[in-house]
Amino acid sequence: MSTDFLLWQWSLITQLVSGAMICGFFLIFGRDVRTAEMRAWTLAWIANFAALLVTFFDVYWVDGTTGPAFAAVSAGYVAAKALFVIGILEGLQLAID
Repeated sequence: MSTDFLLWQWSLITQLVSGAMICGFFLIFGRDVRTAEMRAWTLAWIANFAALLVTFFDVYWVDGTTGPAFAAVSAGYVAAKALFVIGILEGLQLAID
């Protein structure tokens, strides 16, 4: 394995752990602060964590998919990231109003 690939794997695991910690924070904090924007932000971070999981499973179990499988993995990643952005923006809009 090349050094670049190992660094990429380490970076992905680091992001996954960070995402899990942020999700945990929002899930626990959201239980005490029950506002609409907190729900939106919590769901947004869960979607971001899901996008990281899609990447993680592709790298470690599927090992770089190609063809239709790559299209499915890419669609899942893009959909989860889109939900993340929408959730963050929705929470921001709710917080401003």
